[in-house]
Amino acid sequence: MPVVDEVDSFLKTIDIIIESCDHGDIEEIIICLADFCSRESRDAVYKVVNTQHELDVKFRVYVQHGSPAQTINEITEMIQGSHYIIQPSDLETDPHMISGIIKTAKQKPKTILTGSRFTSGADSSEIASIKKIFYPAVRFLVQRLYSCKLTDTTICYRCVPCEYVKDLVLKETSYAVFFEMMLKFIRLGYPIEEFPIKYKRRTEGTSNVNFFKKGICYIRPLFLVRLQKIESFKGV
Repeated sequence: MPVVDEVDSFLKTIDIIIESCDHGDIEEIIICLADFCSRESRDAVYKVVNTQHELDVKFRVYVQHGSPAQTINEITEMIQGSHYIIQPSDLETDPHMISGIIKTAKQKPKTILTGSRFTSGADSSEIASIKKIFYPAVRFLVQRLYSCKLTDTTICYRCVPCEYVKDLVLKETSYAVFFEMMLKFIRLGYPIEEFPIKYKRRTEGTSNVNFFKKGICYIRPLFLVRLQKIESFKGV
């Protein structure tokens, strides 16, 4: 769970997860604190961590000090469960969905479950207008270049079997690393299923991802992953 400058939405996210999920299904919750995290958010995180015995859920805090790719690699080494779910703390995606995602993951343990803002039943009405041009363009290119039917490969809200991420070589240093991961999952032939989500614009804090820089960063992995040899996706 990444945290930058959210306080109320972070606390609400934690409350929803604790109340709606079977604690036996949660090995731990790893909270990723950005190195530039606000003091208020940091205090909120450690307040939750200090009450973990009362909540009957294990928490761990990871302080980001490198690139997103380095963060993913290091957190992957920390994970002790069978799957991981990335749940943002800004409430742009509904934490109530996690219990259902876990249920599906139990039924299909080898399948990557990824959210989509554009599949049937989803709601993308609160996405900024310019992004409504960018995302369809990316979807068109991904479907053509990778011969797949996925509708939303840029979102990081997904549930992934940890074995798929172990030794996965990631080269992107920006937040496009999540896009790189999905493209490599596609080429590796892992089973992937989308589930509809209702996207809500954040009401607290500001995104630290510049849309225009992010858009440019997506161009590199889009073509590079397609041209790379599959054997290079996994480290020794």
